[in-house]
Amino acid sequence: MEAGLIERFARLGIGLEAKILLPRKGIAMEPWAVVACDQYTSEPSWWEEADRLVGTLPSTLRCIIPEAYLDETEVRMGGVGAAMADYREKGLLAEIGEGLVYVERSTPFHERRRGLVAAIDLEFYDYRPGSNAPIRSTERTVESRIPARLALRRAALYEFPHVLMLVDDDDDELIGNLERSRDSMPLLYDFSLMQGAGRISGRLVADPDLLAGVAEALEILASPERSRSRYGSATRFSFAVGDGNHSLASAKAYWEELKALGARSDSPARYALVEILSIRDPGLSCLPIHRILYGVDPSDFSSFLLGNEGFGPVSPGKPGSAAGGPGSDGNLVRLRSRAEISTFALPDPESLAVAVVEPALERYLAVTKGSRVDYIHGDDVLERLSMEPGAVGVELPPIEGKSLFGTVVRSGTLPRKSFSLGEACEKRFYIEGRSLR
Repeated sequence: MEAGLIERFARLGIGLEAKILLPRKGIAMEPWAVVACDQYTSEPSWWEEADRLVGTLPSTLRCIIPEAYLDETEVRMGGVGAAMADYREKGLLAEIGEGLVYVERSTPFHERRRGLVAAIDLEFYDYRPGSNAPIRSTERTVESRIPARLALRRAALYEFPHVLMLVDDDDDELIGNLERSRDSMPLLYDFSLMQGAGRISGRLVADPDLLAGVAEALEILASPERSRSRYGSATRFSFAVGDGNHSLASAKAYWEELKALGARSDSPARYALVEILSIRDPGLSCLPIHRILYGVDPSDFSSFLLGNEGFGPVSPGKPGSAAGGPGSDGNLVRLRSRAEISTFALPDPESLAVAVVEPALERYLAVTKGSRVDYIHGDDVLERLSMEPGAVGVELPPIEGKSLFGTVVRSGTLPRKSFSLGEACEKRFYIEGRSLR
């Protein structure tokens, strides 16, 4: 690889020399790939079926701990370490050669979504609120969620990423150029994803001219002048973390630990593998992440919102009525329970709904004994789960994806779990890997 090209990418926060790994030829890819660990937290049956499908075959399922089993982290940690050691001893993973991976993904909801797998430099990333780093979080990082993930990264021989990184490429220069050259790139994999999640293919981006085009597009996107013209602030804002922020924050914490111990600047731990997507890709939806409360009296919660939080009048309806339909106009919030569906107006109609709802939920849970919250992807899942006794679903309105970068520049990070890049089955599947030591 040309030294000038490597240096060019390094200035953009990408390690072009990072050695990307894939299962060696002959290993079945469908059982190898499983969805991001933070999906289906309220539907352990998905993970049970994944376990059945994988059986004894090599799989990233054995290298992660699904959050559906977060309370079993310590018990499962040993199994993850043993699986990685076994895969290394047997030589199950092989380097693809220098370069990046162009990805095309189909899902039950979109015909095609395009991405680029690369290793980002954690020196360019900062998740703290108010950061002006080139790589920033879109949502608030919950510090208490880092230690468990950090412990896993300390012990891991490999990383398998589910981080989705966003660029605001309104002219489609970055990914569009790769799409037009797809037939000239060597095919690395092409297979169906488990449990009806669609299909995915990956191609090696190694041609120097193609890589130079990627660098040029990223240089334009990272330009302070471009940021000033679009967001009103001359900041260098190259990438926004769309999914997997806590995993990336844990990688950052691990790298800071090693730096303090005198780690080399070219340590593999300095980098983290991600998939880069355009927020404007037609195959990418920016969906709200709903909330569901358990151990709650629906009437009591409604009274709390009206009396303590300043929410507007309630418009009641019955489950299945027009008042309960998805996709409300404006900044309206719906509560769903077995008894009724109620529509609330925000205290300030110009506010981002999740920025008002999340702190209200935190205050309510703090004074309601035995209650808890979960985060739900999909209107249908929320509707089903809210029919359970003692459950209240909180349905949030959509977020406009194309305004995301401007919102982060002007207002900083959003509350945690503000939005989802697509439905649960559309999330990043673990496929590529990279050695951490």
